[in-house]
Amino acid sequence: MEAVDATTIMMFAAFTQLATPQLTPSMAIAATGNGWDGATGPVTFQANGDTLGQGYCIGQFSVTDVGADGEGTVAYDCVYDWSFDNGLVART
Repeated sequence: MEAVDATTIMMFAAFTQLATPQLTPSMAIAATGNGWDGATGPVTFQANGDTLGQGYCIGQFSVTDVGADGEGTVAYDCVYDWSFDNGLVART
């Protein structure tokens, strides 16, 4: 999803820059990307060009109902969220 967002922002910024030659490529990217409704969610650039991103799930695998053959039911639960702006936060 991040690749889709990056590609679409760059393509739209290229068209913006071509239509408005007084903009530098960096200005066109910043203007296009701020408030972009992307595949990963809303995108907004910081002053240094970074984005906060949408964060990551930090999960835990568990196995239940293990039979005599050693096979069981595997589950993955997202127990924490991590993001640049909030750090590591337990899901409730």
